[in-house]
Order: sequence, then structure tokens, then C-alpha cells
Amino acid sequence: MTIREAVVFVLVRGGSFLVERRKENKQLDPGTVSVPGGHVEDGEDAETALRREMMEELSIEPIDHEYVSTKVYSSTYDIRIHFYSVTSWVGEIQANEAEELMWLPFERRGELALDTDLAAVDDYVRSIGKG
Repeated sequence: MTIREAVVFVLVRGGSFLVERRKENKQLDPGTVSVPGGHVEDGEDAETALRREMMEELSIEPIDHEYVSTKVYSSTYDIRIHFYSVTSWVGEIQANEAEELMWLPFERRGELALDTDLAAVDDYVRSIGKG
């Protein structure tokens, strides 16, 4: 089976990070609280997908971002997810594809529904962040 590629962006503001409540009509993980992201399209690299997905999902463009880690998530198919932290961006954040967006304090990261999201945010806190 072919593994798909995705990018996920951990937007950081102070001691919090942005999470979304996924719409109930989403194919993968409907209604869950997760970190926003999207699939890498054919011919794209992860950095290009990061910029495109941030614009599609949130109407913003990253300025300062850093690779955090890569995790494999198994749902209806396997996805290799490349996690990035984003500490500054241009534009006003909008919920273009999520039911709602919320800022979650790092100490409440255990509320994330997906183990891969939690592991990546833990990686961020350990290696990059001050959460």
C-alpha cells in the first residue's frame, strides 16, 4: 500500500497553540480536536504544501516556521505527517475548513484527539518550544 504524505502546522502564540474542531463531514477523524494541516499534492515538497495548506485552511502565510518531526498515522490509510511549528505569519486567521478554531495552552495538549498530534506537540515542547 502506498503511504500518503501530509503536513501539519503547530501555530504558536505565547504559551498556546492553534487547534481545530474538524467538521463532522470530514472523511478522516470527523469532529475531533486536532492540529490543522492537509495532504501534500503530487509533485509538491513538504514546504510548498505547508504554504499552500496554511493559505487554504487558515488564510495565512507562514513567515517563521521550523520542522519539528515526522510521524506515521494509520486511519483508513497510512499517512506520513510532517509537523512544523509556525511562530509568525501574515494575514488574519480564518476557519476556512474547520468547524471552529481555538487556542489551546500547551499544558492542555493532552486534550488532542490524535496520538500523532500529541506526540508531535510533545516533540515541539521538548526540542523547540518553551511550553
